[in-house]
Amino acid sequence: MKKIFLSTLATTVFSISALADFIGLEAGAAYWNSSIDGNIQKGGLSALDLNNTLGLNKKTSSNYFWAIIEHPLPMIPNLKIERTNFSVSGKAKTSQSFNGKNFTANENTVLKLNQTNFKIYYEILDNWVNLDAGFNFKVLDGSLKVGALINEEIDVIVPMIYLKGKFDLPFTGLSAEADLNYISYSGSKFQDIKVGLVYESSIGLGATLGYKIQNLVLDDIKDYDAELNINGVYFGAFYHF
Repeated sequence: MKKIFLSTLATTVFSISALADFIGLEAGAAYWNSSIDGNIQKGGLSALDLNNTLGLNKKTSSNYFWAIIEHPLPMIPNLKIERTNFSVSGKAKTSQSFNGKNFTANENTVLKLNQTNFKIYYEILDNWVNLDAGFNFKVLDGSLKVGALINEEIDVIVPMIYLKGKFDLPFTGLSAEADLNYISYSGSKFQDIKVGLVYESSIGLGATLGYKIQNLVLDDIKDYDAELNINGVYFGAFYHF
């Protein structure tokens, strides 16, 4: 019985180890200290400036999280899921209207642009130079609230091209990476760019630091027209299983 138990235990340990070698897993979280500017309008009416009209703070902070599943099967893409919780608030600086509803100065304003990215991609290169290519389906789940009367939902699914390059610095644990998500069509555009440095220890625990830029242009998407720019420094930690 003891030999059977030891044999079963050894087989289980070996299977877990083999699975870890077969499937690569990573999970992480980061803090994004960003600034925002731009304008938004609906229904062809006057555009509202985010800072000068809506009084939204130029500086804000948000958290984002990610998980990665990679494997060596050639025909099945790898998967990365990212979630960003973005919110900025302030007080209206002037009296105006949005989508036929009026608001006055000093009313509370809140803009939310929560995002979930579903990235499916293939590893084109996988050595000291790493290159990933695929598609990103960005789910934008947001809202604009001004006072008690204005509560507009901003829900858009944006298919994007996804590219990532990573260059390892030998014997240091350091690497430089650049991450590009981009789409442009019918006057609308969305780009999400990240560049930074990554350090990963021998046990898989790592840290990352860099700069992240988002630019969103909507041209009559669900009756919205907008240009939003968000950029700032991020830093975070991860564990690579």
